[in-house]
Amino acid sequence: MKLKKIHIEKVKKKLEGSCICGENSIGQGNHFVEMTQIDKLYQDIELDKNHLYLLIHSGSRQIGEAIYQKYRGYQNLQVGTKKFDDYLLGHQHAVEFAYTNRKQLANIFMNLLQMKYYNHLIIDCVHNILEIIDNHYYHHKGSISTLINQYAIITGSRGSYSYLVKC
Repeated sequence: MKLKKIHIEKVKKKLEGSCICGENSIGQGNHFVEMTQIDKLYQDIELDKNHLYLLIHSGSRQIGEAIYQKYRGYQNLQVGTKKFDDYLLGHQHAVEFAYTNRKQLANIFMNLLQMKYYNHLIIDCVHNILEIIDNHYYHHKGSISTLINQYAIITGSRGSYSYLVKC
């Protein structure tokens, strides 16, 4: 959405008293939806300083946590076993739900604001991932990918900047 078309007071009024509840909601804890303006670009990336972007920090809404809790006590899950395959399927379900949830949150948020927008995912920085490195599986609970050339988001707080960095 074009930056010059945004009036902060109108945005505040439209969001006052709004509630995003139900299947597609933000979740608990440190989850949020933020309208973001680009201040500086240090590398060539598909972002325009004249537009606003949504930064959505939300996950699988307890699905991933339930899967993690169910399987965390098993030492050395063996590749090819039913238990391992069940874990992979559960993890994939949580990842897909979280992705779809973020897309839907963007739609809900922008519809509340009654603004025209283009719901195009630029970066999906997941912080509960399963990486395969040298045929070994690593579940990173609460952290991002360690692979080179992956983007990471360092979120700010009210009044401080968020940063998009490349590993």
